[in-house]
Amino acid sequence: MGAIAAGCRFYAGYPITPATDVMTYLTGRIERYGGHVVQAEDELSAINMALGAARGGARSMTATSGPGIDLMTETFGLIATSETPLVICNVMRSGPSTGMPTKQEQGDLNHMLYGGHGEIPRFVLAPTTIDECFWKTVEAFNLAEKYQIPVYLTADLSMAVTEETFSPDAFDMDDVEVDRGFVVDESSIDDHLSESGGFQPHEITDDGISPRAFPGTADGAHMSTGLEHDEQGRRTEDTAMRVSQVDKRNQKVDTAREREDWSPREFGDADAESLVITWGSNEGALVEALDLLADDGVDVRVLSVPYIFPRPDLTEDVEAAENVIVVECNETGQFADLVEHDVLERVDRVNKYTGVRFKADELADEIKATLTEEVEA
Repeated sequence: MGAIAAGCRFYAGYPITPATDVMTYLTGRIERYGGHVVQAEDELSAINMALGAARGGARSMTATSGPGIDLMTETFGLIATSETPLVICNVMRSGPSTGMPTKQEQGDLNHMLYGGHGEIPRFVLAPTTIDECFWKTVEAFNLAEKYQIPVYLTADLSMAVTEETFSPDAFDMDDVEVDRGFVVDESSIDDHLSESGGFQPHEITDDGISPRAFPGTADGAHMSTGLEHDEQGRRTEDTAMRVSQVDKRNQKVDTAREREDWSPREFGDADAESLVITWGSNEGALVEALDLLADDGVDVRVLSVPYIFPRPDLTEDVEAAENVIVVECNETGQFADLVEHDVLERVDRVNKYTGVRFKADELADEIKATLTEEVEA
């Protein structure tokens, strides 16, 4: 429902528990608004069809579960490199492999954060309640187009199979805002042409967001490739351009950190010494548990995080608490690892991503310069 309200007009997917309900809900409904649902032959086809529709200018989406996310990973890199807005809904099941299709888990977090070869900027949104699924879906489409980036919208089996009654005003369509981002038309495209006259869909900008021209826009024809490219989309192995394009793509995440509100939801006693952090569908049970804890004289502050990446900076919250507990449905504590990572003391880094390896003298200079900066600081 959130996808339709957000203007999604193309969905491609392959049936897989517990994500199939996304496709079955859209089928017969999205057509009323000029949209289409395609049941693909597999998850690889589904995400490539969705990518094609997005390149064509439609708000597009696919949905799957863990095994399907694995299959979609290669195209995920193409989406990011081509700077195509796309929403990928991952309804998590127990894994690995085909796991337990009808059981609850939050085990795909690391894959959504780090899956794919190379370094791929992405957003990961995790609604914490049923009604928030609607609003976070709308937000996912807006973020995808504003920053021309793939967005993982993740829920889990418990949300997928939960039925809940809402009052009519829970989903006020007048509150739905659609932001298609930096789109240029015939009146403004001249400002984004190269010296040779070609449109620059990967133009280097301060905020990392390049102009986007829908197919059919006069003077907007351009190349699109999964290879590294210049501002016009033409393949290149120029090291300076490589660095500029990598920096540009990653700058979009930093820009989003500054422009968007990534705040967590807070419950319980704000002054409690004990802090409990959670994400996703655990919020409901945890909020109910607060009453049980209060009956036993235990005061707890709860932070429920709907944004996995970018995510809120919880450093001050963690450092101010006497005890910190992270609640999640997986064995290794994937979100707990992120919290620990965020509050650790930072290390200095020497990085290179031109496509050419380090040289000894270059490393010596970099290390000396870093140490000098530390001493001066």
